[in-house]
Amino acid sequence: EGLLVGIGNPLLDISAIVDEELLNKYGLKPDDAIMAEETHMPLYRELMDNSEGVTVRYQVNESHPTGTCAVLLTGTHRSLCANLAAAQNFTPDYLATEESRKSIEAAKYFYASGFFVAVSPDAIMQLAKHSHAKGLSFVMNLSAPFIALQIAAMPKLSDKRQRAVVITQGCQPVILVENGEVTLIPVTALTRDQIVDTNGAGDAFAGGFLAQMVLGSSYVTAVKCGIYTATHIIQASGCTVSGVSDFKS
Repeated sequence: EGLLVGIGNPLLDISAIVDEELLNKYGLKPDDAIMAEETHMPLYRELMDNSEGVTVRYQVNESHPTGTCAVLLTGTHRSLCANLAAAQNFTPDYLATEESRKSIEAAKYFYASGFFVAVSPDAIMQLAKHSHAKGLSFVMNLSAPFIALQIAAMPKLSDKRQRAVVITQGCQPVILVENGEVTLIPVTALTRDQIVDTNGAGDAFAGGFLAQMVLGSSYVTAVKCGIYTATHIIQASGCTVSGVSDFKS
């Protein structure tokens, strides 16, 4: 308990099965993810007419509403439109609060989502420096197709371990760089009929990966577990987890 501290944007995902007419109405594209502009603001109200809101325990910003993300599904394709709202105004001093400090001091692993870089790089650096000072592991999801070997070779503060890099490629093999070596790990192929909703696939992969990392498994096993969880998630509507995991490394 308390081994992992994560940091990212608290958004309310609003998933809805829609037709292409709605995408066209707001200038959106299937299999895309963008930051909302003023023209997209009516979209959330259109999707939330019957919503009563959400209860969260995050840094509270009285001047801005909870962030929202419209997830528009057309067949097996998705289009994301994010309005960060309060999440865009996260302040690093929240990490100094008593409840935050207790979590940070107790954690052995730290994770920052890639999208959070645009919000508070200072907060990410605080966690990274704490992780470095304590000799702990800091994990970051870049959410972008950077070249794995170049990332792995970039300078880093700690010389206790080499940087490992993982890049997912949808249905293509996952790229793992460890100790300067590239490993391609195949993913589980699904038919079009098996894919129900790709929303949350990346987060599911990160969750499975981190679960094995916390357990002390190898990076290869962590990647395989990430593939397993992502494959499971996209076969159901929404981020739904059911049954008992039968993952085997």
